[in-house]
Amino acid sequence: MSTNSLKRVYLILFVCLQGLSFVEAQESVDSDLSVQSLEEAWEYAHKHNPNLQQYRLQQEKATIDYKVAKSAKRPQISGSFSLQNNTSLAVTPLPGEIFGQPGETVDAQFGQEYTYNAGITITKNLINKQQHLQTKMSGQNVLLMSQQTEVYEQSLKEQVALYYNTALVAEKGLQLSQRDLNIANSIVKISQEKLDEGTIDQLALNQALINENNVKQNQVQYESLLAQCQQELSKLWGVSL
Repeated sequence: MSTNSLKRVYLILFVCLQGLSFVEAQESVDSDLSVQSLEEAWEYAHKHNPNLQQYRLQQEKATIDYKVAKSAKRPQISGSFSLQNNTSLAVTPLPGEIFGQPGETVDAQFGQEYTYNAGITITKNLINKQQHLQTKMSGQNVLLMSQQTEVYEQSLKEQVALYYNTALVAEKGLQLSQRDLNIANSIVKISQEKLDEGTIDQLALNQALINENNVKQNQVQYESLLAQCQQELSKLWGVSL
C-alpha cells in the first residue's frame, strides 16, 4: 500500500517537517484545516472536541441550576394595583339651608368618582431545610462538573500530543523506508544480474529478496500507524472521515 493511496480519503493527513495538514472534503463545502504545530492541534481539539463540548454544556447546566436554587432562598416580592371608576354615585336630597339655599331641596352626591388601590407583598421562608439542602447540592454539583471538565481537558491534551507526535514519527519512518526500499530494489536487481552472470549464488539473491521484503513490511507498519493516528486525531478534532 503506497502513501498516496493511503491519503485518498475524505480527511487526508499530510505530515511534513513543518507539521500536519488536514483537508476535509464534503459534498457541499470544501474546507482546509491546516495544523502547523502541536499547539494548534490542541487548540482545535479544545474548541471542537464533541466530548469536551458536552462537558461544558453539563457545567453550564449545573451553574444555572445552582443560580435557580439560590434565588429561591431570596424574598419573594409581588405587587397589585386596581382602579375603579364610580360612574353612578347615589343621589341624596338635602335641605337647601345646608348649602345656603333656604326653602329649597338640593340633590347631592357623596363618594369618589375614582378609587385607587395598590399594595406590595414580601414573603420569605425563614426555615426551609429542603431548599437549603438543594442549594448546597447544586453548589457541589457545579464544583464536580468543573473538576470533571478539567480532568477531561488534561486527558484530551495528552491524547492530542500522543497521536500528533506519533504521526510525525510515522511519516518520517515512511520517508526513510521509501529510501531503504529504493536501495533494496537496486540490490535485488544487481543481485539478479550477478546471478545470471554466475558471479554470485542463489543464496545471495535470496538474502537480497528477504531484505527487500523486510523493508516493505516496515513500510506497511508505518502506513498503518499513520492511518491509526489520522483516525484518532479526527475523533479528537470532531472531524469525520
